[in-house]
Amino acid sequence: MRRFCSLLTRPLALTEQHESVRMFPIEGFVSNAELKGGLSMLVKNYCQVTPEPFKEAPGVTVRWMISEKDGAPNFALRVFEVEPGAASPFHTHSWEHEVFILAGWGHVRDEDAETPFQEGDAVFVAPDEKHQFVNDGDDVLRFICVVPL
Repeated sequence: MRRFCSLLTRPLALTEQHESVRMFPIEGFVSNAELKGGLSMLVKNYCQVTPEPFKEAPGVTVRWMISEKDGAPNFALRVFEVEPGAASPFHTHSWEHEVFILAGWGHVRDEDAETPFQEGDAVFVAPDEKHQFVNDGDDVLRFICVVPL
């Protein structure tokens, strides 16, 4: 099975016409904000962000793609990966989630129901709604989750 990062890797040529496009080295990157000395556009490749174990949930990792560390003033964009049979914690908080399923399938659980989802689906979780994302498939469940900072 090909790794997800290998599917994303493609050559990127820099030209005078496209000087705002940067190819960041694997070991790190420089954002346009750093180059310009302030808040600006940022391009960061998924494969360059180290997955962190999600402490409350074995088999779950998170990549903080964009956060306050990058100068984002309002929202954080995270990519979660959930191993087969694993799940996020069953929890609640005062902010909403917007989630987009990139790969895999499973269900989102609330206090009253389990709602199935699959690759290509979007999920909205309202503030203070108890919820949990469960991987019901045989492969990694991968999703984008956007939350306020």
